[in-house]
Amino acid sequence: KKDRLFIRRLPVKIIILSILLISNMVYASLTAEERITHCYSLTTISSAINNCLYDNYNETRKELYLTFIELNKKIESQQKYITHYNVLKRKLADSKRNWQSSVNADCLLEAYVYEKASYAFFSTKYSCLINRYRQRIDYYHNFKFT
Repeated sequence: KKDRLFIRRLPVKIIILSILLISNMVYASLTAEERITHCYSLTTISSAINNCLYDNYNETRKELYLTFIELNKKIESQQKYITHYNVLKRKLADSKRNWQSSVNADCLLEAYVYEKASYAFFSTKYSCLINRYRQRIDYYHNFKFT
């Protein structure tokens, strides 16, 4: 009986998992602005908005990291066609570090308009970081080196 019950419930589980997978894929394709708007539309409770923005920030940060790794691999695969390969690799790392420092400073500057550690402070900071990280992801995707 247990086996039959499991088999009958299996299609339901597959359908639920499929829906979750598709919804995650759709959510991942949202622009930075759409992600931020989604968070603000969830509720009027500030902590829920901040949690949503923080989760989106972490997802976008991971995507930025993976996109940077992907760009490095792409450059490595074309090494023989790049005249100044070592310089390019070094400058790419320098650029990433300098950009990250600038973005952090800019987003904190925007956040300090509000009381430090308030909901408005963190929502402003995370919204800024999400937007800037999405821009950098697009930059890495469109980077031409050959």
